[in-house]
Amino acid sequence: MIADWVKLLRNNPIFADGAYPLVCMLRTDNDGAWSKENEEWIDMIREHNINMYYVSPDRHADENGFAERACGILEVVVKSLLAERALPPSWWQRCAVAAKFLLNRFPVTSDD
Repeated sequence: MIADWVKLLRNNPIFADGAYPLVCMLRTDNDGAWSKENEEWIDMIREHNINMYYVSPDRHADENGFAERACGILEVVVKSLLAERALPPSWWQRCAVAAKFLLNRFPVTSDD
């Protein structure tokens, strides 16, 4: 799915004039799906010329703090939507889509 997403972005004429190809670096933990040992993943990033930056497990919160906080904010909004309507946990996916919709329409909080 990620390879398809990269191809879709890079083939979009809107982004054709960039100084570098879109999705040229991914910063993540060393999870099994995209780990250094996953040969299928390594082949895909080589094919698309993507550089990987793996954060260290003991410094995960420090090195990947923005991503961790973004997930935390999404989690709070999903739980709020579930609680607001007293929905069962099986509705979490629908609430996650709604949370993404809402969060993409509100400005980010300034860290000033």
